[in-house]
Amino acid sequence: MTIDLRTTRHLSSAQLRELETMIVATAIWDGLWPLSEDSRLDLSARTPIPGIAHYLAYHGESLVGYAIRREATPRVAVPTVELFVAPDYRLRSFGTEMLTAIVSGSLVSIAFWAHGNVPSAQSLRRKYCMVPTRKIAVLARSLPYEHSTQTVDGNHFSQEYAIRAFSLESDIDRWVALNRRVFAGHPEQGAWTRRDFQKRLSSDWFHKSGLQIVTDPHDEPIGFGWSKIDTLATATGCGEFYVLGVDRRYQGRGFGQLLASRSLQYLAGMGMKRAELYADESNEPAIRIYDALGYRHERYDIVYLWCPHE
Repeated sequence: MTIDLRTTRHLSSAQLRELETMIVATAIWDGLWPLSEDSRLDLSARTPIPGIAHYLAYHGESLVGYAIRREATPRVAVPTVELFVAPDYRLRSFGTEMLTAIVSGSLVSIAFWAHGNVPSAQSLRRKYCMVPTRKIAVLARSLPYEHSTQTVDGNHFSQEYAIRAFSLESDIDRWVALNRRVFAGHPEQGAWTRRDFQKRLSSDWFHKSGLQIVTDPHDEPIGFGWSKIDTLATATGCGEFYVLGVDRRYQGRGFGQLLASRSLQYLAGMGMKRAELYADESNEPAIRIYDALGYRHERYDIVYLWCPHE
């Protein structure tokens, strides 16, 4: 092995600074984050998080790659791994060495996220005979957005409902409850707790005007559309329509399209030149909304499953 792969349950301050620098540099080079947001948020945990292991790959004194492993949970049946190599150190088999070390001796299957499904990920998939088990479509469109969607149930947006910015004082617990109802079957989003939500509210990219809430006549939230402009978006001019959720009792009535349209207007107003979003390929109702708003397929994030040899 030409790399020194160090495993830890908790990153030191020095390791975290070095890793965060590599993550941002890789994201700007590739035009996409090499790790999921959940993983990026968990890096800076003050204490070890149960079920999470970090792998730091060094070549000499240089950090050249990183992987994070999460053990299986009640929602995700197998361990999952995210892995990347810094751009300056690619095409030198470091990714292969890291993956080999991670799966070595494993008696259980392991799922690997391939963000962007880039050629190096496809090469590893073929080499290790992995099979795709989940596809997340990344959709994008140019800005500005010239149209306005203001219809619900086929009529102009009624005063019976209100659309407003999120309130830190009154909406946190109600948003968490609504999110859990909307995404009850989703392996990541549906597992969010108040703590998970608070992490995002504390992020440097959060702005309450980017989180729009639709309420019923009793001021109860029935839907939300969340837009995000983070470090990568600022560098590339491509903002993200982060999350769209509508209470199941109100789905199919135009609220989703209204919120998605508002997101495009918000991102354009913040100076973004493009908008992108992530949607599970199996979520056909959401895909139809995005297609109607001019979003087009750009790439996939794919989960590949590695299985131990019999």
